[in-house]
Amino acid sequence: MKINLILSLMLISGISIATNKNIPSRPHRITVYLQGAQIHHSEDLTIPLGTTEFSFQGVSPYMDQNTVVSSGKGDFTILETRFNTRYPEAIVEKDSNPLQQKYERQIRLKNDSIQELNYSLKLLEARKKNLVVEKNFLENNRLIKGETKRDTLALVINALEYYRSRMGNIDAEWIKATREEDKLNRQKAEMQESVNELSNLIAKIRSGEPVEDAQPIYEVVITVSADVAQAGSIDFNYYTPQASWIPEYDLKAKTISTGIQLVQKAKVYQNTLTDWKNVQMTLSTGNPRLSNSRPFLSPFYAGYYRPYATQEVLVNTNVAGMAMMEMIDDAEYDAKKSAPKMQAEAKMPANYTTVVNTPVLVEYKIDASYSIPSDNKPHVVVIQKKELDTKFEYYAIPKLDADAFLQAKLINWEELNLLQGEAKIYFDGSFVGKSSINPSITSDTLALDLGRDKSINIERKKLKDKCKEQLLGENKIITRSYSITLRNNKSIAAKVNVQDQIPLSAQKDIVIENENLDGADKDELTGIITWAMNLKPKESRTVKFSYTVKYQKGVVLNELP
Repeated sequence: MKINLILSLMLISGISIATNKNIPSRPHRITVYLQGAQIHHSEDLTIPLGTTEFSFQGVSPYMDQNTVVSSGKGDFTILETRFNTRYPEAIVEKDSNPLQQKYERQIRLKNDSIQELNYSLKLLEARKKNLVVEKNFLENNRLIKGETKRDTLALVINALEYYRSRMGNIDAEWIKATREEDKLNRQKAEMQESVNELSNLIAKIRSGEPVEDAQPIYEVVITVSADVAQAGSIDFNYYTPQASWIPEYDLKAKTISTGIQLVQKAKVYQNTLTDWKNVQMTLSTGNPRLSNSRPFLSPFYAGYYRPYATQEVLVNTNVAGMAMMEMIDDAEYDAKKSAPKMQAEAKMPANYTTVVNTPVLVEYKIDASYSIPSDNKPHVVVIQKKELDTKFEYYAIPKLDADAFLQAKLINWEELNLLQGEAKIYFDGSFVGKSSINPSITSDTLALDLGRDKSINIERKKLKDKCKEQLLGENKIITRSYSITLRNNKSIAAKVNVQDQIPLSAQKDIVIENENLDGADKDELTGIITWAMNLKPKESRTVKFSYTVKYQKGVVLNELP
């Protein structure tokens, strides 16, 4: 109402609205959400006396028009802010049409280039003809063909060597000329195609049709009123869903004594149809599209379901933000149908005003300026680097693999407020593989496999002298014994967790007992036994274990591990 009142007073008092001023604008600050982006523009302007419409061009056509907000600095009043799509006037046929003259100049330049390419192609054609003539001359030479009888052997040998050398050069030169000829022909075809396109554009201009240089103009129009001319600034921002970012990580470890460096990055995508050039960027984990108002429960009344009753849904518009639905039966339907219908009130600007309460979120403000084109491709932005508290341990299962596998354990990693994302792992300057960081893991330790380490030698042997089979009454007893030897060839100490297993009984009449586990911890549910060893540099250690299996003789037993 205030805006309409001001405009009405201006018209009554004879104040005219100034000519629209077109202002090229580009984003200077952007907040990118996991889905969507808030784009901020700021322009320093000279604001004239009276009322002026500033049309800021260079905005995204994919903006949510209800989210455009403007502000400014200076002694003036912002009357209205709106998004507008404007189409240029049709281009009429004129001899002095600047756009037509521009295209005609481009055609002349391209035709000159095509003529130069034709000259170069003629030179290449002549060079190839000369090479063919020279090749035919050598092939038909009587000395080369051996048709002369007075030539010496040395002369013939020299002639043959020259023939081989020169023929090879001729073929190479001919191929080189052909390749260059193909390249020039491609350039000529591209230029000719461009000339044809420009000619079509000129034909459109002469017929009054729009051309590509006259595409729709997307703009934010801000109307201001000032009592005096002055210098000031106008800021505006809007939300667009055509942008997003995805977290990803690099985990880098040089040695097992230096810890792991976390490089947190983001893949930023944007398809707003406006390029972001040298913008200050903030990456946010928030989602402005989510409602920030807490929900409310309404009374729920249980009633009988009437499957054959005619039903109508009435929306009570007297309760702001809430639709009350009323089910009515056939008798009530006729009464309400005959009653006069009430029209809803027209919406006012206040209906589109939203009060946003910022929820708890994480924001990453990037100090450096970034340029991201509108191509909907991933562009990597480095967020931060952190040194992580890390413990390194080796795991070995020599029964399955003779190598030791290095594992890094990140301590208290959940304090970093990371998002779920892919992690690339590097160790000692080499890419090891990929993992994932999942903040929903309840453990405070994140384990990452870093691959094999050949500097720890492992050997598992079956002790044949202690492996035996014997009969005891109606039963058969089998004894198995193994040794595992490890050697740390590294110059630093290493913690190695070695695992093996004891078979589990699947039937009551099969009894399995441990003869010796040599200090290993055993998981009774899985039968896995584990030795936790701290090996000094160049240290070797051997552990042994054995078990017995007693079962009914005459029965075939599965192969023991």
